[in-house]
Amino acid sequence: MKDFVSGIDKPEDRLAISKLLDKAEFAAKTHRLVHSDFLDPHLVNLAQKVLSSVRICDYYFFGGYSQAERAVVIFRPEFTTQEEWEQYQGDILKVIQIKPLCRNSLSHRDYLGALMSLGIRREVTGDIIVSEELCGIVVLSEITQYISLNLVKVGNIGVEVEISDIMELSPKEAKVSEIKATVAALRLDSLCARSFGISRSKAVEYIKAGKVQLNWELSLSPDKQLHEGDTVSLRGKGKAVLEKVGGKTKKDRIAISIMKYI
Repeated sequence: MKDFVSGIDKPEDRLAISKLLDKAEFAAKTHRLVHSDFLDPHLVNLAQKVLSSVRICDYYFFGGYSQAERAVVIFRPEFTTQEEWEQYQGDILKVIQIKPLCRNSLSHRDYLGALMSLGIRREVTGDIIVSEELCGIVVLSEITQYISLNLVKVGNIGVEVEISDIMELSPKEAKVSEIKATVAALRLDSLCARSFGISRSKAVEYIKAGKVQLNWELSLSPDKQLHEGDTVSLRGKGKAVLEKVGGKTKKDRIAISIMKYI
C-alpha cells in the first residue's frame, strides 16, 4: 500500500489516506461495514483518486445529502445486503438541529465555534447548514448525546437542540449562476477575476496573500493551469467551478463557462 501514498506531498495527507486504506483492508478481511471520520473537500478529492486505483472493496462517500462537501467514506465488503447498507447509513450519521431562542445573525463560524468550545473535533462533524430559523449540523452519531446535553448557547444566544435522523435532512439546493466569459489562458488568476468580478491584478494579490484555494487546497501560484471541473474559492467572495472549456474565439481567446455559487 505504500506505493499508493508515496506520491502524496503533505505528511498529514499521507497519514489520512493511509488510515483509509487500513479501514478498507479491515472491511475486506472481516466482511464488516466500516466508515472513516469526516474528510474535508480536499481529502475527499484526494481519497477519490487513490481509492479508485486500489479497489480493495467497494466504497462510498456519504455526507448526508447529495451536495455535501464534507463526507465520510463507507467501505462496503462483499455480501452486504441492501437492508444492512441502508441501516448502516442511518446509524452512523445524525443531524443536530439547533434552534436559536431569539432573532439573531448567527453565522457558520458562530456555530462551528460553539462546537469547538465543547472540545469537539472537526473530524466528527460534517456540513453546517445555516438557515434563517435554525442550523442543521451533520455529525457522527457517537457525539449526538454529548452535544444535545452540553450545547446551550451559540455566542450569547440561547439555543434548543434536537437530534434528527440523517434521512430527514433535505437542505435547499445551492443557488448558482452561470458566467460565460473568455480568457487568454486557463490560469488561476484569470478564473478568479472572471468569477468574482475583480481585476486580474487584484486576483494575483489575493492569491499571493493566501486567500484563494484551488480544489480546497491553498494555491499561491497565479499562473496555475486549470482544467474542467476545478473548483476555486476566494475568502469572503465565495466559490466557483470551471464548468466547461470551449474552443478559441476569433480573437484567439478561450471560451469558458463558470458556475458561481451565490
